[in-house]
Amino acid sequence: MKRVFDNYHRITHKSGCEVIVIPKDFANTYAVYASRYGAAHKTYSVDGGTPTVLPEGIHHFLEHKLFANPDGEDTSEKFGRAGAHCNAYTSHEVTAYEFSTTADPYSCLEILLKSTHTPHFTKSNVATELGIVREETQMYLDSPEDTLHYSLLKAMYSALPVRDYVIGTLDSIEKITAEMLSECHHAFYHPSDMFLIVCGPVEIDKVLAVADMAIPTQTSPNTKILFPAEPAKVFAPILRKTMDVSKPIFKIGVKNRRISADVEANQREHIILAIIAEALFSESGEFASSIFDEGLTPAPVWHYTIHNPLYSHLALGGDSDQPDEIYRRFRSIVKRPLCPRDTARARRVVYSNFIRSLQTTNGIVDTATDFFLRGGDIQGYPQQIASVTFDEIADFAGALFREEHCCMAVVAGE
Repeated sequence: MKRVFDNYHRITHKSGCEVIVIPKDFANTYAVYASRYGAAHKTYSVDGGTPTVLPEGIHHFLEHKLFANPDGEDTSEKFGRAGAHCNAYTSHEVTAYEFSTTADPYSCLEILLKSTHTPHFTKSNVATELGIVREETQMYLDSPEDTLHYSLLKAMYSALPVRDYVIGTLDSIEKITAEMLSECHHAFYHPSDMFLIVCGPVEIDKVLAVADMAIPTQTSPNTKILFPAEPAKVFAPILRKTMDVSKPIFKIGVKNRRISADVEANQREHIILAIIAEALFSESGEFASSIFDEGLTPAPVWHYTIHNPLYSHLALGGDSDQPDEIYRRFRSIVKRPLCPRDTARARRVVYSNFIRSLQTTNGIVDTATDFFLRGGDIQGYPQQIASVTFDEIADFAGALFREEHCCMAVVAGE
C-alpha cells in the first residue's frame, strides 16, 4: 500500500510525549508543540480528587502567559533572536505553540520546548495580561462573524463546552488567578499530555536529542476529563442575534452524533461527512448555485465539517436578506436521496483537498495535528477515502439529516 510520506517517524519519547518527525527538503522548518487539552476541557479531576470546574477562557489565558519566562524575556523575543516566527492558538480541542524558521531549527525547537515547561505566573503579570485579554475578548464579542459562529454552537449543543467561547467572557476571565493557571498547567501540560510534530529539512536523531534535553521527565498526574451528557437533538432550531450588520449573515448546522470510539471507524465517518457536505453544498452544486443564481445570496455559500471523538457537525453559511428561505430550501434538499455522481465527484474533491494540504511544511503539520487529535492514520488516508462505499454514505446521510439534528443561527441588523 502506497504511503503518503516515504519518510515519517512517530516515537513515544521517554517523557511520554508523542513525537512525529516528517523530514522534507523544503526551505523552512515548521513545528508545533501542543497540549491535547483545549477550551472544551473545563471540568477535570486529578488523582481521583474532587472535580474542578475551570472558568471559560482559562486555556486561552494560559496560552498567553506561557510566553512569559522567569528570566524576564518574552518567548517571542527569544524566537526573534533565533530567526524564527512564533505563534500560538487555542481551540476547543487543543492548545498549541508553533514556530517557523529558515534558520537553525534545533535551537528554535529548544526554545519551544523549554518555554512551554517553564511557566512564570505571578499576581502582577496575570493582572497585566488580564487587561490585554479583556480587550481581545471584547473584540471577539463585538464581531458579528464570531457571534454567528458561537450562536450556531449554542443552538446546536445543549451541554458540551464546545458551546462556550474559547476566549471566555468578560466575567469569566476576571476569575482567573495565578494559582489557577499553575494548577491548570500541572494538570494539562505534563509531557505525556503533549505532542510534538516537526516538518522540514531536519534529522530525526537531532530532533530527539533536543527533546531529550528540553522535555522534562516527571511523574504524570492522573488527570481525568469529565463531560456532561449531550442529547442527540439540537438545543434550539433557530437562534437570532441583533448586531450592526449591513446584511444578515447566517449559518446552518447539522449535528452528528454518530461518533465511533473505534479509530478506523471514526476516520471513515470523518471521510463520509466531508463527502456528504461537498456533494450537497459545493459551489457548483444544485443548492448553492440555485440560491446564488436567484439572488438569494451575493456569493455561493461555504461549508465545512468537524468530526472528532468529542463532537461532530456539518455547517454552511453566507449572507442573505432571506435566510429563512434558504433554510427552507436546505431542509427540502437534504430529504432527497444522494446522487451517486455527486458523491463520486465529492470523493475526488475530498482527496484533492487532502493532497493540497500537504504542499507546505505548515500545511503538513496542521494536517498531521488534526489526524493526531482524532487518532487517525494519515499514511493510509487516501486508501480509506477510496474504500468508502456509496451505501455507507447514503446510510450515514439518512441518519444525519433528521429535523431534530438541524438548526440555524442568524445575525441581522435592527
